[in-house]
Amino acid sequence: MAEIKSDPTKKILDICSGLSYKFGIKKINGEFTIYKNLGNGYDIVVSGLNNSGKKISAEMTVRILYPKIKVVETNSNISSIEQLDLLLIITVEKYLSMQDETEYMHFLFDPDSK
Repeated sequence: MAEIKSDPTKKILDICSGLSYKFGIKKINGEFTIYKNLGNGYDIVVSGLNNSGKKISAEMTVRILYPKIKVVETNSNISSIEQLDLLLIITVEKYLSMQDETEYMHFLFDPDSK
């Protein structure tokens, strides 16, 4: 039986530490991902980087977390660290500005509105 790696690879750690915004590493669906909870009902997950290959092939997913997790945006075929960093800057700014209009906020402050 193959041993499952219990720690993130150097590649994902190095990429995460070099991003303009502070992101963390979180295991989601059995894979170490670059992760940021925006604190307003949205989070950002970057998968496909926890390996030892030199090639970058990542996917970024934006999810709304409440009342249940739902994918709201996906960007595939991210092929460079520079492309990933720019996309994350744009995405964080976009979704942080949506904090007052999210389904999450309505769920928290007006749960009977549905």
